[in-house]
Amino acid sequence: MKNQEFEDKDENIEENEDYSTSITIRDPLLEPYFIVKDRYCYALQVKTKTNPKYTVDGTSKETIKNVGYFANMVSCLKRIASDKVHFKKEYNSIKEYINEFNKIKQDSETFCKSFLDEE
Repeated sequence: MKNQEFEDKDENIEENEDYSTSITIRDPLLEPYFIVKDRYCYALQVKTKTNPKYTVDGTSKETIKNVGYFANMVSCLKRIASDKVHFKKEYNSIKEYINEFNKIKQDSETFCKSFLDEE
């Protein structure tokens, strides 16, 4: 009897097309990051390239890595801003680092504000 109950639930899930729908959000300001939203969360992903010296054929391949899962868009965007500051490997001065941090912070705040204004 229990097996039939589980089978019925699985059939309902497959019949409901909205159950597994996801939306991919890409924007040049977010590159190399992008967001995949489903009914449960915002998944932040980043495009990376493999190091050719670690591949069998010696070529670089594009891969997608999960960065994290977030309850709302603003948290997701804040993580992108935080990561982007640390994305650059070297800064020539503390002033350059602070300027880059402020630019990314301002871009993310503008992006968050425009997102919140549309809701």
